[in-house]
Amino acid sequence: MTDNRVTRTLLALALPTLLLAACATEPAAPAEPTPPPGDESPQPPPGDGPGDEPGDEPGADAPDAAEWVPVFADGLEGWTPRIRNAAPGEDPGGIFRVEDGVLHVLEVPASARDLGYLRSEASYSHFRLRFEYAWGEADFSGPDEGRISGVFYLADDVGGNWPRSAELDIQEGVTGDLWLLSGVSVDTTVEDASATPLVYSAGGEAVTTPPGNFVQVVRSATLQNDEGWTQVELVVTPEEIVHLVEGQEVVRASNPTLEGSPRTEGFIAFQARNTGVRYRNVELLVLED
Repeated sequence: MTDNRVTRTLLALALPTLLLAACATEPAAPAEPTPPPGDESPQPPPGDGPGDEPGDEPGADAPDAAEWVPVFADGLEGWTPRIRNAAPGEDPGGIFRVEDGVLHVLEVPASARDLGYLRSEASYSHFRLRFEYAWGEADFSGPDEGRISGVFYLADDVGGNWPRSAELDIQEGVTGDLWLLSGVSVDTTVEDASATPLVYSAGGEAVTTPPGNFVQVVRSATLQNDEGWTQVELVVTPEEIVHLVEGQEVVRASNPTLEGSPRTEGFIAFQARNTGVRYRNVELLVLED
């Protein structure tokens, strides 16, 4: 009996100490499972994350991006003269020639003067054409005529001296006008739809030009430099035409047609008319359809 009492006494004294020790000890966190060999998730190498694909850098060009192409870098290759008094493709008087990438038109003696145009062998439907021009030394214009040249587009060889086409007028004092030849017609907006000639006005009265041989839409501003170089750009698609002079829009039209059918493509041509003219920095950008 004495031994039992001693044992119970010792247990009673030790129990609080054991309970305090148990409460002060925190259980260890379970260990993370180890993945089986070969199951590790590979990390992407630098530069392979979203948005890091080659060509995504700011300013990077798409591999198939369209580019401006110098038109006369290889002389007259790809272009054919049509001279009034010569066989198609012949230019005995040298009315059109290229020197150092500059197209010279009608810079010839008076004895070699003739009418004509230099046409692209290819047809175009979606494009931008830009260039600078300046008047040359040869001047065959009359006293009240002014110096004249031009760029035909959406053109074909029907029409006599000039192709059936639309034309961006290059003319002393009036560069930028739109001329419609041999039945080509467009929709545009003008100051007064009842006036002749029509004068382009952005946001003006809507009008469809009447079909005719020479129908004029006058530019909205006069911006050319007749004593130096003038910048010109032409934008053409089957739906839209824009003439720009010195970076400013001077004519906008849409829906070119011929005899009621869409006029969707044609060649480009530079006109030889009554004076020498030079075209430099001539570049073509073919747009996606």
